Amino acid sequence: VVSDAAGNTATTAVQTIVVDTTAPKAGVINLTAYEDTGVKTDDFVSQDRSFDLTLTGQEASSTVIYQVSKDGGKTWVNTEAKQTDLVDGVYQFKAVVTDLAGNTQSTNIQKVTVDTTVPKAGVISLAAYEDTGAKADDFVSQDRSFDLTLTGQEAGSSVIYQVSKDGGKTWVDTDAKQTDLVDGTYQFKAVVTDLAGNTQSTNIQKVTVDTTAPKAGVISLTAYEDTGAKADDFVSQDRSFDLTLTGQETGSTVIYQVSKDGGKTWVNTEAKQADLVDGVYQFKAVVTDLAGNTQSTNIQKVTVDTTAPKAGVISLAAYEDTGAKENDFVSQDRNFDLTLTGQEAGSTVVYQVS
Repeated sequence: VVSDAAGNTATTAVQTIVVDTTAPKAGVINLTAYEDTGVKTDDFVSQDRSFDLTLTGQEASSTVIYQVSKDGGKTWVNTEAKQTDLVDGVYQFKAVVTDLAGNTQSTNIQKVTVDTTVPKAGVISLAAYEDTGAKADDFVSQDRSFDLTLTGQEAGSSVIYQVSKDGGKTWVDTDAKQTDLVDGTYQFKAVVTDLAGNTQSTNIQKVTVDTTAPKAGVISLTAYEDTGAKADDFVSQDRSFDLTLTGQETGSTVIYQVSKDGGKTWVNTEAKQADLVDGVYQFKAVVTDLAGNTQSTNIQKVTVDTTAPKAGVISLAAYEDTGAKENDFVSQDRNFDLTLTGQEAGSTVVYQVS
């Protein structure tokens, strides 16, 4: 109210002043146009590099500034609501809300991990597995049951094992525990997925399951002379010859064996037989495939005989010894038979005259 010297008065306009020292309602920050890829859809670990920051529930008429921190909240810088083509990393977002009196309040912090990098896949291997056969590291085996294991993969990642039975053309999910597999060639791998949904495959582990006996082939003799009346009875004076095998499974190993007791016991022997003593021998080959399955061939019987046979005694039958002496074999008899007794059984006889 203003008074002049004459006592006149006048009233000014009313000036309203609002005193406000209270922080405004900040509201809640969230993301829109955002896809949370990966196993979990609410962990904000994603391949999504572009999205929008939005704010709801803030004080009316307040102003909003979005901020971001890339160092775990130590430092903050202003940013736009629209986030585009972010590089891989961990981001923290918040909104700073300012009311008309200049009071400020920050919202909740929204943490976002951008991850477009494939994870470390690790190395697949086999456990509880026996690699049978000649080689202990070729993964050709009779073992039909084993476990798939993975080491060195990215922490927190998920793992799916896969198998291919057609040389890698098609893959299907499988269990870590493999049981009672049928004969065949298998390829195994692990597909590793990180929290953001990025995937990476491991090395491929090839395994051949083989429980089938190999093709043994046929054993025969080379550098061998079948002496005697029959050229194919394997009864001979020949004491030295070679054992050979044809028709066996490719890649198999061969061990020759011999029995001197009619097949009751067998011992390993060499392919080259030299200076055998007289006797009856049985030979066979034991064929082993890459998986360790074995099969025996036919048995080849050989008789070595370098001993002169029992000749027996020659005599005359249907013979009349005429003359003074009956046993001087001086006679008028011009017809008689030669006979032989006591010779070795099975021998052949040729009569000769001089």
